[in-house]
Amino acid sequence: MEGRALVVDIGGKGGWFRRSCTSETLVRPRRYNVSRILLTLIAAAACYAAIADALASDTSYHVIKKIPIPGQGSWDYLTVDEAARRLYVSHGTQVEVLDIDSGAIVGKIENTPGVHGIAIAPELGRGFVSDGQSSTVTIFDLKTLKTIREVPAGKKPDAIIYDPATSRIFAFNGDGNSATVIEAKDGKVAGTIDLGGGPEFAAADGNGYVYDNLEDRSQVLKINSRTLKVEQRWPTAPCASPSSMAIDRTNRRLFLGCRSKVMAVMNGPSANCEKILLKMKPGCMKPSLILSLAVIIAACLLATSCTRSHSEPMQAAPATLPAELQANVTAPFRFVAYGDARFHDPKDTDAANPTVRQTLVQAIAGVNPAFICFTGDIVYNGYDANDWKVWDSETSIWREKKIPVYPVLGNHDLHGDEKASLANYFQRFPDLKQSRYYSVRAGNALLLMLDSSLDETSGPQGQWLIHALDTVPADVDFVFIMLHHPPYTSSSDAKKFGGGHSARHPEHQMAEMLEARQPNMRARIVVFSGHVHNYERHEHGGVTYFVSGGAGAHAYPIERAPGDPYQSKEINYHYLLVEVDRAHLKITMNRLDLGSGKAVWTQPDAVEITTPAAAAAHAAAGG
Repeated sequence: MEGRALVVDIGGKGGWFRRSCTSETLVRPRRYNVSRILLTLIAAAACYAAIADALASDTSYHVIKKIPIPGQGSWDYLTVDEAARRLYVSHGTQVEVLDIDSGAIVGKIENTPGVHGIAIAPELGRGFVSDGQSSTVTIFDLKTLKTIREVPAGKKPDAIIYDPATSRIFAFNGDGNSATVIEAKDGKVAGTIDLGGGPEFAAADGNGYVYDNLEDRSQVLKINSRTLKVEQRWPTAPCASPSSMAIDRTNRRLFLGCRSKVMAVMNGPSANCEKILLKMKPGCMKPSLILSLAVIIAACLLATSCTRSHSEPMQAAPATLPAELQANVTAPFRFVAYGDARFHDPKDTDAANPTVRQTLVQAIAGVNPAFICFTGDIVYNGYDANDWKVWDSETSIWREKKIPVYPVLGNHDLHGDEKASLANYFQRFPDLKQSRYYSVRAGNALLLMLDSSLDETSGPQGQWLIHALDTVPADVDFVFIMLHHPPYTSSSDAKKFGGGHSARHPEHQMAEMLEARQPNMRARIVVFSGHVHNYERHEHGGVTYFVSGGAGAHAYPIERAPGDPYQSKEINYHYLLVEVDRAHLKITMNRLDLGSGKAVWTQPDAVEITTPAAAAAHAAAGG
């Protein structure tokens, strides 16, 4: 079906932007939503105001310093090492290295004939230079600037980037219509990719994909950086001959500079929805404003989003946007995860073991974690206000110590009248702002808190989860997913040992989705669940799954599968202590035994998990 376009003239001076959308995304005939129209008009007014502000602030962009660099030769790409405060400048047959703060030249990387670009791998202490004349890539030490070795590339390597998700260097061969892929840790060539056209600059999204301009084809390529396969080719018309490229990893946007004097902003994951063009006539605006205006326009146009596919059904939107909470921590930090406490009248021991529940609460308070994640079944009956009063009383020490609690809903939390149950729940957790699923940013970790009574892979929650996984910030090392029902368990609904639950199909679908994404992500995914009243650990597709349902509901043994990483015939009342550091974490199961009448604590299981990049570096070092 033919698409439609919106064209807006900026100031009547030749600047314009365009956004193409399929007709399904337009307002349907005879169905006019007055509130939506009013909001759209307000958003449009805000857009124009932002653009006017950008134009008015033009005078704030000016040259503050010029740094002279002696010598002869042409110039090409610049690369900034933010951590080391260095600027790498390609210059003829060498790379000039400048101190960003002082502007002083602090070194040179010589013998790089026809140098075009510089890529750096800070965690490996290595840099890489594309040598166009010799068709090689020079590897150098970031500290000493000394050459380590030269690696043969294709014909005339030009643009060069580092992909942190795979610890690989991608050198794009301008005259070879190919890309040479090099393992950054040891300099070995991982493979060569036939691009089918002349490449220009590229960008990596940090999650296992590299995007590259084909200047002569007016295309953008999506390359899987693990399989080294070109997965998609997207036309950039009416942007012709795209050359420069930048990526906004958070919002998944590609910014393309085109020789047709147009900047195109493309939606990275699909590239078939938003397509915004900013066109300039010579002299109508200063170049310093182009990127600012493009970002403003992109943000404004998101008010009316395009559909990703003509065949996808419309989904009902949540009543409120999911909460985005912020934990005031920095790595290293530690938190506790556990669930299935069933807070209830302590005199009724059929519902739970109150002594275990209370002992665990006091022990966790003694650990004094940065926060507590509760994997559901907080109370026995969600509708019962008295059960929540027991929660208030028995966990008061956590509030006294100002330990935040980030919960997810379990089936018992929704028992009875759901409206009453949710009212009791949100009364205890007002920061959630009525969000049944939400996120928490905690240092170098992102927590995605799910409601497993809703579908985790479709509908509003599923769409939110997929978007969150596709837009994980580049500085996140770990993505923790919390939900009640487990994707994997060796327990069973058959209740062979008096209790148990089987894994459900929706959670298994979610697990398949996570495992498909994990190889292409820089961050490591770890999943915590409850529902089964014991402890389990599973490993599938690079994702680690924990079942932690030993907070006080009566525990039962599990007939564990032979391949389960943790083997035990015991019941396990427990909590998990999660210790998070940079690119590394440790999770320890702290088991409580009250069989002797006294609390006996052991740590029968512990596991250390690293990010994919850190694991690769450790393996390369012979660890």
